[in-house]
Amino acid sequence: MNLFKINKNFVAMLLVILLSACNKTKSLEASYKTDTLNVNTEFITEKNINLNQIQQIPVNTLVSKYPPLTDSTFILGKGDGVISEFRISLRNTFTEKEIENRDIIIREVTWSCNQDENLTIWYEKKQDQWVLVDHVIWYKDALF
Repeated sequence: MNLFKINKNFVAMLLVILLSACNKTKSLEASYKTDTLNVNTEFITEKNINLNQIQQIPVNTLVSKYPPLTDSTFILGKGDGVISEFRISLRNTFTEKEIENRDIIIREVTWSCNQDENLTIWYEKKQDQWVLVDHVIWYKDALF
């Protein structure tokens, strides 16, 4: 049994719990004036989006409606796609052998959740579509 493989239902449940932490947004950072992606599992308003919506909406639509702080694409484990402390949870999704033996194309998108936190979601390119594989909510002052 591979301890690093996680049941997709467990990941989805974890995503719901973690994303519910992003439920209060007043504004983006002063230098970045646009809508904030505010993830909330209890209600939906124009500026709030719940986890089920995030999973159902294509990343390009999310990026268009909620402009991210950063949006980059890389091959996991190679060049700019090195697995740093920030990306360590991707090792729970992909085995070392997968990372070494195939080019896993990842899109890393980061939004501001609220004044203190950011949300980063990783998508894998599969058959010309971006599929959500993992995420992290992190404090803006965190050092990785």
